[in-house]
Amino acid sequence: MRDVLRQEFGDPIRRIETGHFSWAQAIYPPRNPNLRPTHYFTVWSVTGRDRQGTQITGTFYTLGKKDSRFYLVVSDQWPVMTMHYE
Repeated sequence: MRDVLRQEFGDPIRRIETGHFSWAQAIYPPRNPNLRPTHYFTVWSVTGRDRQGTQITGTFYTLGKKDSRFYLVVSDQWPVMTMHYE
C-alpha cells in the first residue's frame, strides 16, 4: 500500500473526491476489510501526455473510522485505478 501511495502522489494531483461509503453504490468494494468502510476518496492525477491528450489516472481508496480517526482500509483487493484523457 505504501508503494502504491508513493507512486500515486508522485504525479501532479488534478483533484480529490471524497464521500460516504455505501456497499450498494460501491464500484470497487473492499474484500475482507480489516476495518468497516465508512468513506472513500479518489485521487485524480496527471500521469502524462501523449497524442491523445493529457492522461488522468484515478485511484479509488476506501477509508474506515476508528476512535474518531480515519484509516486506509486494508483488504484482499489492491486500490483500483482507471484512466481517461482530457
